[in-house]
Formats: sequence, structure tokens, C-alpha cells
Amino acid sequence: MLKDYLGKLGLTDKEQTIYLTLASIGVQPASIIARRLDLDRVVTYKHLKKLESLGLMKVYIRDGIQYFGVTGAEGIAAHLQDREQSVEELAAQIPAVETELKQIMRGEGFVPTVQVFQGKSGIKALFRDLLFEAKNERVVRIRMLTSNTFDQQMGTTTLGKFTEEFFKDAQKAKLAIEMLEASGTLIPEYIRRLDPAHFDPREFPAARGATNVFLVGTALYLACYGDSLIGLKLKQEQMSQIFHFFFDAIGKNLPPADSRAPRELETWLKK
Repeated sequence: MLKDYLGKLGLTDKEQTIYLTLASIGVQPASIIARRLDLDRVVTYKHLKKLESLGLMKVYIRDGIQYFGVTGAEGIAAHLQDREQSVEELAAQIPAVETELKQIMRGEGFVPTVQVFQGKSGIKALFRDLLFEAKNERVVRIRMLTSNTFDQQMGTTTLGKFTEEFFKDAQKAKLAIEMLEASGTLIPEYIRRLDPAHFDPREFPAARGATNVFLVGTALYLACYGDSLIGLKLKQEQMSQIFHFFFDAIGKNLPPADSRAPRELETWLKK
């Protein structure tokens, strides 16, 4: 049982044997332990010094010679306490480590990750993933482009069918949403800025090829509502930069959203 326990503490087989031998015969110099276990004296000494650094051995000096003895259960308890504190300190440094790793891992994120969402459940899963991505990347603003042509409005399904929970959860998470609308007759012909305070997803189509584009940090999401429902997530830092540039360039030349008074408490969120 003791040998297994020492193994769980991280001791090697030799360190376990040295520890148990000293526990049984008492305080001894490294040379005696080495002869008893048929080990090299220098190697034995290094193992003993390591066990000392862990607090599992104590060193005594007699006539200028170092003698080693185990610290027993008290030493093991102190070692575990030190290790717990060390783990807590290391855990607290994870955010800083993550930042530095991102700075040096230039090639790691070069190959984009792609995820496909299909069907009604898939589209809803896309919106859940979108919120998770925002939380994971600690972004405070989502960028959105939605199509809204006359032809798409001929469909019977609206965006509210898929996004009601999404907008509720985004509001609870205090996520800002920058909204653009691409409108036209048969195809998108012009673009305008939308005011989130007036946005009602039940007034926007989710049929006949209507499409949403979402940009969340380094992740791009596409949702297309046609005969079949399909969504796509593309995540890659360098690619995301060009899409952020598109949003910046488009938005720069657009007038501000209309200044109507917002709907009282956004009643559509309460339904």
C-alpha cells in the first residue's frame, strides 16, 4: 500500500525503494543506502536530495557527514499542502499563459476549422454556439448582416422562429449587436444600418434563400434559410480580419440608424 501511495505522489520506483528502505532502517548516509540497494552512490545521493527538496527527507550532519532520514506522515502532508498551493498559483496564471501562447503560436491557427449545421435543430445549435463563442472569446460586440429582399418576404417563415432565444440570451449577456440589412427586390441591391432597439426578428424573412452573416471575434457564421436549412462556422484569425474590414468599410459610408423611440421594453422579447 505504501509503495502505491508513494507512486501516486509522483515518486519513481528508485525513489520509492530508497524512501521505504530509510523508513525501515533509520537515518543513514547515502553510501550505506547505495550499498544496501546496490546503487551508484552519486545516483543515490541525487535521489535523496530530490526527496529532501520535496520535504520527504530530512538531512542531519554528524562529524561533517550528511545523514538522511524520512520525515514521515508529517512531511507527506506538508508536501501535499505545498503542491496544492502551487497548483492554485499555476491555475491563476492560466489567462496570462494563454495570452503569451497566442502571441507565439502564429502558425497554429492558420488552418481554419469548419463546422456545418443542418436542419432546424442545426440552425438553433448554430445560435447557441455563437453565444458560446462570444463568451469564450470574451467579445462584447457581435456584428450581423441579414438579407431582407422583397422576394424573401414572400416566404411564410420569419427569423423569429429560430432566433428568439438567441436575442434574449444575448441581451442577458449584455452583448452589443451591430446590425446591417441588405435589401432589394429579387436580390440584395442596397444596404442600411439597423438600430437593435427597433429590431424585431419576426419582421425579417427566414425563407427563399434569406441569409444571415455573424462575425464573432475570430469566428464567422453563415445561416441560409431555403428549401433546406444550413449553417456554417468558419474560424480562423487571419480570415476573420478581412471580414471585420468589410464591416468597417461598409459601415463607414452608411448613415446612422433611424432615431425612432425604441419599442417599450422590446415587447417581442417577452413573448
